[in-house]
Amino acid sequence: MIAHRDRRRVRLGESGAALIIVVLLMMALTAIAHGLLLLARFEFLAARAGADQLGARLAAEAAVSTLLVSEASPGLASTALWRSTDPTSGTLLDASFSGSIRRLSRELWMAEGWGMRGRVTPAEASRALWILDPVARVAASTAVLLHGEGTLAQHHGTVDGSRVNEIPTPEPPEGCQRMSEALDSLLPRGVLPPTGVQPMHAVATLGALDLDSMRARIQARVEGVGTPEPRQRAGVCLTEYVWNWGDPGRPSQPCGRHLATILAEGDLAVAGGVGQGLLVVIGDADLLDTRFSGLLIVGGRLTLRGSATVLGLVRAARGASLEQGASIVGSTCWATASLTSPILARPVPVRGPRFLGPR
Repeated sequence: MIAHRDRRRVRLGESGAALIIVVLLMMALTAIAHGLLLLARFEFLAARAGADQLGARLAAEAAVSTLLVSEASPGLASTALWRSTDPTSGTLLDASFSGSIRRLSRELWMAEGWGMRGRVTPAEASRALWILDPVARVAASTAVLLHGEGTLAQHHGTVDGSRVNEIPTPEPPEGCQRMSEALDSLLPRGVLPPTGVQPMHAVATLGALDLDSMRARIQARVEGVGTPEPRQRAGVCLTEYVWNWGDPGRPSQPCGRHLATILAEGDLAVAGGVGQGLLVVIGDADLLDTRFSGLLIVGGRLTLRGSATVLGLVRAARGASLEQGASIVGSTCWATASLTSPILARPVPVRGPRFLGPR
């Protein structure tokens, strides 16, 4: 009887110990499961934060990319540093972005973009940009007529650089007053040598705007032989006509405010007529009895015949020839006005790292 009770106690003790072990194992498994759930939740939150951070970064870069295709319009006579343009904003992949362009110097700018997604720290991206400043480009001129090394500038006519900052009559469409204030500070003497020599590509560049850039931006093309003349209908200037280069002698007329931006792929012969703006000729240029006001860039050789007159500045890579009666009269105001077209003011990324940031 006693032995039977002892055996029963032993079995009960063993059962109790087994139960305790089972309970402990269940508690351990529960703890492990909770730990795994917490780890999974942490990894999920980390992954979401990573996705948000990536989305914010992409949004910041999108803001900078948007600014790269914008048409910045820096004030012609402004010398203030760090002047912001109107900001840009939008959304990308559930992320919001904003950006602005800040001015660092006359032609160096910085595009900044910010991206925000979720609760992560906003991402930032930035990129250095070059934007053509008409005043800075013209103030960098070293002569009224610049030609390439090893070429000749033969002129029996007149090349005058004695009053380059003088306000011409009539003035360019936008006037000269605010341009002149900046030009007087950068060219205080108001005098340029008539001719000068400098290393020059086939076509002179405009700062960071090389030939390929100008080809991509300037859509109006001319070729062969032609006569520029203002063309209007019902009091409206027909600017789509490629040989309509404005009406510099009659600023009150419909085409008086039209500044042309023209490119000729090959040689160009201009017979008579008038024009104003920027004319880029990749080959040789021959002007006969033509009056042109602005900036003339020639990749080949320039010939001015008869009473041909250029009021502004000239760049001729392979030299120039002026017959008696032809003239080039230096005018920084007209040259500056010719570079105010919005198509020339689009930003050019500065070579280097694709993006500075985000950080």
